[in-house]
Amino acid sequence: MNRSADGWNLIAAGPSRIHLREEHLLPDCPTVTVNRALDVAGQGIHVDFAAFADGPSGCWTSHNLERFWGPAVQLWVSLRPCIQKVLPPGFAAGEEVDVPGPPLIGFWDKALPASVGLRVLPWGEIEDVTEPGVMRAAFTTLCAFRRILQFKPKVVRILSMDMAGPWIDGWTEEACHEADVKRAGLHRWAHERAAMERQINRARSDGVRVEVMAPTPALCESVQGPK
Repeated sequence: MNRSADGWNLIAAGPSRIHLREEHLLPDCPTVTVNRALDVAGQGIHVDFAAFADGPSGCWTSHNLERFWGPAVQLWVSLRPCIQKVLPPGFAAGEEVDVPGPPLIGFWDKALPASVGLRVLPWGEIEDVTEPGVMRAAFTTLCAFRRILQFKPKVVRILSMDMAGPWIDGWTEEACHEADVKRAGLHRWAHERAAMERQINRARSDGVRVEVMAPTPALCESVQGPK
């Protein structure tokens, strides 16, 4: 792989990834997957990097993603601290407070064999566009895009960033949305779509060509031309 590549592919975990084929990607360029999108390796897609902003229990272990991993695939994982509840001295039972816990990368290190290469994924907070003033943890697709931008690419092709579908196994998208609104006031896809648009526009203003594509069975012909 050319580590000074001018072009990068970023594959998000949207449902359209079931249509993804190698022909949809920028050829001869590094490819990064987001969370469970590592499963595109089972469709014959060559993956160089796999990004995860949550711990291994988030989807690595629950979806048995190790079956799609090979020694050549480097993992980008978050260094952000976990949040844990503690009972400070003098506090009554039930008055626990949230404090920063160990970094997530430590959990990854324990869950993976020694042969897995790790690098740190950028992390931090971003404003919820649907609720100005409310800060939320940056999501994996945004973190992976920011990581790619650190390599100074000329073009980034983002595929399957559908901002659609459920994010809790066994739930419908509507049920996931209702649970997020009730728990955290989060309108997930509206928030993530707006945040990505803002980051993409910033990259474009810096001279990076950003292409956003949702692969379909017909997209190969539109990208590569008739065969």
